[in-house]
Amino acid sequence: MSSEYRFVTFRQPATALIPPEAGAAKSLTLDLVNSIPEISEQMDGWDVVNTQIVPISGEEILIIFTLTTKVNVPEGGEFWGGAV
Repeated sequence: MSSEYRFVTFRQPATALIPPEAGAAKSLTLDLVNSIPEISEQMDGWDVVNTQIVPISGEEILIIFTLTTKVNVPEGGEFWGGAV
């Protein structure tokens, strides 16, 4: 059994996740199934290892998910182009 990793990224307006006023708070549930179906498809069956939020500009942010999953590699099989 081996682990495989995937990066999923998406851009959002900064105000969608970060309150525009200093001292304000915002709480969100990421409903990827209903709000961003493409992200949901990429994450289905994968576990989140890490999440990063990177400012792109004053108005947008980049969100990066690092995902992992377990894969079965047959004895003598190849994984990412190399023999196991």
